[in-house]
Amino acid sequence: MARPPELQAELQKRAKQTRKRNLQEYQNAFRNTKNPLYVWEALIYCLPDEPLPSWIFAYLMKWRHDLIDLWDSDLPPKEAVDAIPTALGFSRAPNFNAVKARRQDNADTSIALANMFEAGAGTPQHHLSSRRARERSISQDQAVDAQNRGERLWQEKKAGPGDLRQDRVKSSDTD
Repeated sequence: MARPPELQAELQKRAKQTRKRNLQEYQNAFRNTKNPLYVWEALIYCLPDEPLPSWIFAYLMKWRHDLIDLWDSDLPPKEAVDAIPTALGFSRAPNFNAVKARRQDNADTSIALANMFEAGAGTPQHHLSSRRARERSISQDQAVDAQNRGERLWQEKKAGPGDLRQDRVKSSDTD
């Protein structure tokens, strides 16, 4: 059964708004964490018949140049292949691992969102920290740290172009 044209137009409009919002959130997350997985995840929301957002294109071009530099280098082939994760931004000093960092972002944000949901239902904050610590087999201090980091990540992801990061830098300059 065909949808009425007005409904179809409204659905397309909302889908476009959702894609735009999701791309903005991934751009904010990438800007604030420098984790390339956010760029790759954002590609899910790009349509094949539309140009890539400029921020995605810029970073793909940077990584393309880094990969070509490996190809043009004097590194033995095995070493060049081993250097690809670094060229793509998936690993960097000191001990950065994009997959591990993204999983930690998810875990911390999950804790923060669960706590926000339960706090809205009236559960006291100290009960939430204890519960998350038990659920994750971590200390209560680690649960509080994860909660705080997750809230910050969530706020930064949702922030617009004048993101919270700039506000933090300004406030730390005056301290």
